[in-house]
Amino acid sequence: MFAQVTDLSVPIGQVDTLRELVATEYFKGVQKRDGFVMAHMLEAIDDPNKVQLITYWDSHQAIENARKTGSLKETVMVLAANMPGIRILRQGYIVTVNTEQMPVG
Repeated sequence: MFAQVTDLSVPIGQVDTLRELVATEYFKGVQKRDGFVMAHMLEAIDDPNKVQLITYWDSHQAIENARKTGSLKETVMVLAANMPGIRILRQGYIVTVNTEQMPVG
């Protein structure tokens, strides 16, 4: 299994807006992609402007295919297009150990 972690720096006071956008646009779009497994949105406890989005995929190719889609709703760019001032950093990972009954590596 593979994961893509997206670190977000959200403009002050915009986390509620981001949460709604992630739920109604981004996650609904990516979950339609082949190879999608699940996703999480994590909000930092000690910094209300920091958020991580974690999407899990069954293969590295599934991540690459999802990034190449022509649909704005199915890419992280929907966040940039709808939230001026947001900063986005992404990194891909291979999941090598987990506690769930999901395949690794």
